[in-house]
Amino acid sequence: MNVLIAVDQADFARAITNFVVNHTWKPDTKFIIMSIVKPTKLNKTLAVLPGPLLDEIEEKQFAAARELVHKTANSIQQKLAEQEIEEIVIEGFPNEDLVAYARENAIDMIVMGSHGRTEIGRLFLGSVSMAVISHAPCSVAIVHLDKLEEQEIATDGATERPLTSSHKS
Repeated sequence: MNVLIAVDQADFARAITNFVVNHTWKPDTKFIIMSIVKPTKLNKTLAVLPGPLLDEIEEKQFAAARELVHKTANSIQQKLAEQEIEEIVIEGFPNEDLVAYARENAIDMIVMGSHGRTEIGRLFLGSVSMAVISHAPCSVAIVHLDKLEEQEIATDGATERPLTSSHKS
């Protein structure tokens, strides 16, 4: 079984890790931990900055993504030592590239987080999880943060509480 785990924020990575390590997996399950960095030069807000500054911002985003993927992989490996884990960081668009990767690599399940925005929020901000659910060639597990925990993380990064998750296929 091939499980693609999408991470892009530390709080969701913790919730996703909690979900993964507390789930029962087949012995031959392979986990692919992936983070997708959106192209900096296509960001309308940042496009006015000089090229070298954009390159520096992009490198910092890639470094942060690699660190998050590596920490997530290590956390999962500590609990599921028998499982194979691969780490991937790419540039692209999450809603498109997660689905494309799943199609091209025989992925059986995608595990990702969701902010749980309202319909209005999705209308204005889009929803990567909705796009992935709609187009993925496999099951998708969506891990949600409890609203109270989101507020605590936003106001006090040191706050640690057990995270809850839900599973939708």
